[in-house]
Parts: sequence; structure tokens; C-alpha cells
Amino acid sequence: MDVLINVDAGSGADAAETAAVAQQLLDELAAHELDPVVPRSDAPAGAKGIGSDLGSTILVLAGSGGVVTTLLGVLQTWLSQRAGSQIVVEIAGDRLELSGATDHERRHALEVWLARHEVAGGDPTAA
Repeated sequence: MDVLINVDAGSGADAAETAAVAQQLLDELAAHELDPVVPRSDAPAGAKGIGSDLGSTILVLAGSGGVVTTLLGVLQTWLSQRAGSQIVVEIAGDRLELSGATDHERRHALEVWLARHEVAGGDPTAA
């Protein structure tokens, strides 16, 4: 199952700031062994980081419910440490936007959203 994550550094952030924030999330996901992948973009030669445009999109290949649960926990923690940032998480076209809510509200929204992608035995599938 593919989980797409779009990162927005917040209003007023330019492409470089958005790329830096997305790179921080990419590093955090890699640190939790979630094997994030950045879709290829047409970045100019010599560009560093994950860029803007597609560069703010991160793909995580989640094969089990435990991976998705870990992923969403990392996203929740990461977002709570970055006021003004937002993340849009998508599985099979089902999108969840995480921004401007309390930690409790985000946690509840994540739990409800994740439950839609789980079946008996704990394996998430496309809704």
C-alpha cells in the first residue's frame, strides 16, 4: 500500500522553506526505518534537498498495519513540533489534512482515518 504525504511549511513559506521542512520529515521517517521515497521531479541541475513541487511529496510503502501506525505516530509527533505546518496524508485517494488542530484532535482524526484502512487481522487496505 502506498501512503502519500504532502508537506506544507505554512503560509508565507517559500519553496526553499517548504523543501527544508519536507527534508526534515524525510529524515525523521528514515530514522524510523519507514523507507520513505521522494517521487522524481524535474529539479534544476545542482538542486539540493528534496526540492519544491513534487519534492514536498513523500511516498512511504506500508506493507502492514504496524508500519502505518508507526508512520502516523511519527507524523503526529513531527507536526506537533512545527506550528503552522500542515501535512496531507493519502491512501488510495482517501485524504486526511492535518493542520491547525490540537494534539488530541489530530490523534482522534488519525485514529478514525486509519480505522477506515484496516481489515480483520490488522492489515490495512485501500478503502
